[in-house]
Amino acid sequence: MAARQQTVYCGCKGIRTCLICEANYDKRQLLNNKDSVHYDFTYDQESTLAVPVGGNIQQAFPFPGVFLWENFVSENEERELVAQMDQNIWRESQSGRRKQDFGPKVNFKKRRVRLGGFSGLPAISQKLVDRMTKEPLLADFRPVEQCNLEYSSKRGSAIDPHLDDSWLWGERLVTLNLLSDTVITLSLDQGWGDMDRGEVRVAVNMPRRSLFVLYGEARHRWKHAIRREHVLGRRVCSTFRELTNEFLHGGEQEKPHSIWWTRSSTRKRTDVTSVKVHGAFPGKTRSSEGNPSVHPIMEKITERILLEKGSPKADKLEKITSLNLSCMGLKNQDLSVALLNKLAALEKLDLSGNMLQKLPAGLSLPCLRLLNFSNNDMEEVTSLEALTGLQELRLDDNLYLTVSDEHKVMFLLPQLKFLNGKDISVTANHVRYVNSEILKKKVIGVWEKSFSLPDPPTSQSLEELEKKFVHAACFQVKYGPSSLNDYTKWRVEIIAKEYLKSLIEPEEEGDITAEAPVKENGSPSKRKIDDPDPNCNTENPRKRRMINQVVAPEASPCKTTGLSSGASVVASPRKSSRLRGTPQKSDSRVSSPVCLKMNTPKSSLRKSSRQQSTPKKATVSQVGVSPTTKGAKKNLKVQLLTPQVSSSSKTEDGKIWKATKYQVSKEPASLQPLHVLQCHSKHDRPEDFSTQLWACAFEPTHNSNADAWAQSVATCGGETVCVIDCESGHVLKKYKVPGEEFFTVAWTTVLMAREGAFARSCSILAAGGKRGVVKLIHPRANLAYGEFRASRKSISMLLFSPCQTSFLFTGAYDNKIIMWDIGGLDRDYNFKTSQLLIMETCSTPLHFCLPPCSPDTHLISGCDKGLYSFDIQLSKNMQKRAEEMEIIFPVYKKSGKDNYRTIDGLRFLTEDIVASKSHMQGSVYLWSWSGTRALYQRKKKEVPAVILAELQWSNTDIPYLSLNTCPGFGYVVCGDEKGQLWTYHITDAAKANFKSGKVVPATEVLEWPSLVRRGVGLIEGASINSVAMDPEFRYLIALSDKNMVVIWKRVSA
Repeated sequence: MAARQQTVYCGCKGIRTCLICEANYDKRQLLNNKDSVHYDFTYDQESTLAVPVGGNIQQAFPFPGVFLWENFVSENEERELVAQMDQNIWRESQSGRRKQDFGPKVNFKKRRVRLGGFSGLPAISQKLVDRMTKEPLLADFRPVEQCNLEYSSKRGSAIDPHLDDSWLWGERLVTLNLLSDTVITLSLDQGWGDMDRGEVRVAVNMPRRSLFVLYGEARHRWKHAIRREHVLGRRVCSTFRELTNEFLHGGEQEKPHSIWWTRSSTRKRTDVTSVKVHGAFPGKTRSSEGNPSVHPIMEKITERILLEKGSPKADKLEKITSLNLSCMGLKNQDLSVALLNKLAALEKLDLSGNMLQKLPAGLSLPCLRLLNFSNNDMEEVTSLEALTGLQELRLDDNLYLTVSDEHKVMFLLPQLKFLNGKDISVTANHVRYVNSEILKKKVIGVWEKSFSLPDPPTSQSLEELEKKFVHAACFQVKYGPSSLNDYTKWRVEIIAKEYLKSLIEPEEEGDITAEAPVKENGSPSKRKIDDPDPNCNTENPRKRRMINQVVAPEASPCKTTGLSSGASVVASPRKSSRLRGTPQKSDSRVSSPVCLKMNTPKSSLRKSSRQQSTPKKATVSQVGVSPTTKGAKKNLKVQLLTPQVSSSSKTEDGKIWKATKYQVSKEPASLQPLHVLQCHSKHDRPEDFSTQLWACAFEPTHNSNADAWAQSVATCGGETVCVIDCESGHVLKKYKVPGEEFFTVAWTTVLMAREGAFARSCSILAAGGKRGVVKLIHPRANLAYGEFRASRKSISMLLFSPCQTSFLFTGAYDNKIIMWDIGGLDRDYNFKTSQLLIMETCSTPLHFCLPPCSPDTHLISGCDKGLYSFDIQLSKNMQKRAEEMEIIFPVYKKSGKDNYRTIDGLRFLTEDIVASKSHMQGSVYLWSWSGTRALYQRKKKEVPAVILAELQWSNTDIPYLSLNTCPGFGYVVCGDEKGQLWTYHITDAAKANFKSGKVVPATEVLEWPSLVRRGVGLIEGASINSVAMDPEFRYLIALSDKNMVVIWKRVSA
């Protein structure tokens, strides 16, 4: 018999699946896929024994608690019952089932029962119950709930092993099986008798039209399930449940006629409409008669209670970081704002299981990151707006909240990443930026079509205009599905008022984003391009066009997997691909061969213009230190001050970002070589001296970072990415992708969901290179969990935003910089990526920097043909953008300007001072970001850098020897072609100005360590491609073009 409603959708949630979602969403069925020990039995009705089957050598055993009444209804009655069910609506349920519920409304987590809209059990079921009572086992059976379930083999319907709740439902569960035979499987996880090594399963055959009863131990201890393979065709069942004695009026069973409510009857009993059993009073009856909502009596929140419920245990509220106020029967009037506002350090707050309708006005918890507000009576979410720092929020089981409320929360809380245990980063950013811009355009359209400012404007006329404009906008603007109508009207009202206010009180206009040049993607085969691009002139009108449309981010699910051991899978630039393999581990140490001869270095994509040969070298076995040469310290012409306090920048989404500032040491650091590692060799060959190492980055530290290793640094080059412990020199992790050549790495911290707990921060490493694919790695878990294609060309640079840690900037050889949102992780390492912004340049981007004082508004990129600044504010209605301005330097005036325009070193030294250098410059510039920005004019893109000082460096024609800075110690470091490290200590003590026109020498030049091998002798230095320092300047890492990682350590003078 066909059901009335047919659908191609399913109601599966979490790990539960059916054939529909397994086919459409690539979900896998977890049920019955366990490879575990189990003992199978079948139930024999005559002997009431569980009889072994399937080679099970165990003995049969008595199995009470099961009763089967065959042919309980006739074929005609079966047709009548199913026809009656099909006249009602079948609602989608889990695992391919559909259901109809008749009974009081139950919140199982909160243990609360309400009548709600319940209008009684179906009248047709009355005669079934009357027939049941003829069996002595069911003589006093009084059901108050009937659940009709529909199973279908076409949907792969099933139900997982479970126990029905015992706090509400009584001793007996009664099920009427219709339309087809099936098997119900009763299971015991912890074993039975001698069968203690695995699961015991007893299969009970349920013929069509039979009545099945579970009671006693079989009902309360043995889980029951319907397996997918036991659903043949369409199956319908009706399960009847009775209340426990505790829920019956006066603690006694009620008479049969008093609990029956037909759908046409107007009689309703009110003594069971709202019942709550508190865990502290087991076995006691709580009826709603005279008190429709019963909760434990709770005194108002006091300081004593907060100190008792908070952790860590402290004597002051200001020291509490976690507070659990769950299941205390709290109402809004019980919360004291004055007391709660003293919790200045509070990070986690659990208010679940109470009767709160909203958060109190005036609540200020600046450090709050995690809030559990589930199982309450919240009706309006706007009270959450004050908690701007929230990253994770639970609102499930608030019966009155809708999907519109979820969208409001995403907009109101700019840092929110997890909602009800799910990662909503991508959706939230779409709501905050794309959705808002689309609605704003529609609101402006309504204004331009029908409204204008009154002349002259008066308060009365403006008030009337606002009322009409807001009403018209809310009525005319339509966007999104109907389920979001409430959210859309709410946002449109806000946008309309803000827009009208901007017309009445115009603010100074910000910078206008430049038009985006559109050009064909080049195919650079090498990092350094000798021939200038004649089409690179940014003033050429033929090379640009205006792009004003908003393009929605394309979110694509990425799935957990290991790192590929073979060729990379080609994926769409806008769609995440899967890695198909497992990550490879490294040995704990890098071995050193006895004596090997050095190979001639090969050319690389990143360095093809090398003009200088390097003598052959051997592998390192010992480290000897040669004397270092110190450059004289010169007085500084410009006073460089290091602030003592932090400044903040408010991002476009409302987040406060605080830039870290340091007290620079007055004395220069003393560094000594600690380790030299050769850990990126192809095929682990120690004679490999041709692999170039390109980038290194220290793992960031963050609060509660149990995921981070101390003093660990990531390095990349060739086919591998390594994570190294600086102190011991051990390679902690090594990830290899055959055929890849990694050029760049970047660390970030993202939130990862945990079952039954708040999300935790974990350190994630991104790596990219020749294939244009970004690999995402969780080193602590030894897992390369995903990848996505960032470009069809090679990736040159990666950088994560410090204030939006899931925002990733990628630079590639297609001359594009793309801003992505990689979101967070669920517990299965599933993630989504979305493309937020595209910035186009006329050459390959080599280095990125985000100004520490405003990392949300601008990005500075050093490219093969210049240094450019981009506006990265997502609130502006352009997804594709060109550079805002080009920053030019005095060295450009020299002949051969193309060489000098290659910016191969770029870093911020302070909030304002930038260190940069160009190829063949022979020096490093220190220049002011704010001073340079002040010279910017919209009509002229080229802006001269405000030079503060010029630091002496090596005169070499080798490109891509990048520099780095350590703001905490005021250091600039850059390696050269001989393996030397030029260090510059810029301190507050240098009060004098830089001498005008004179180059400032290095504070110290660290010579290449004396690397000695028995029988070979000294090993000469190699070019230093990249350097990195940890924030405390404990270690300095230098990467060479000869497959060597040199680790320096700061020591006491």
